[in-house]
Amino acid sequence: MSQAIADMGKDDLAELALAHGVELDMTKRIDGLRNQVVKLLADKGDAIVAEATVVVKKVKLSASHLKNPVTGHVFVSTQHLIARGDLIPCDEDGTPV
Repeated sequence: MSQAIADMGKDDLAELALAHGVELDMTKRIDGLRNQVVKLLADKGDAIVAEATVVVKKVKLSASHLKNPVTGHVFVSTQHLIARGDLIPCDEDGTPV
C-alpha cells in the first residue's frame, strides 16, 4: 500500500475495504471508517495492520480531549475513549484540532 490509512480519504478506505470483501457505511465519520478498516485488516491478518494502527493512534493521541459529536460533551482523552473511534479530537474547550 502506498498510502497510510491515517492519510486516506473515504473513497480510498471504501476501495480498500471492498478489496477485502466489506462494504463500508459511508455516512460514518472518517475516523470511524479508518478504525473499521484497521480492524478489518487485523481480522484478515494483513501485514500492514501494525503500521496502520500506529499511524491512526498517533493522529488521535495528539489531542488532549475528545468530544462526543452527538451530545457535545468533552472528555479527557483516554485509551478507552480513543478506541471507540467515534469521538472527535479537540482541545479542552471542545474546539476540534
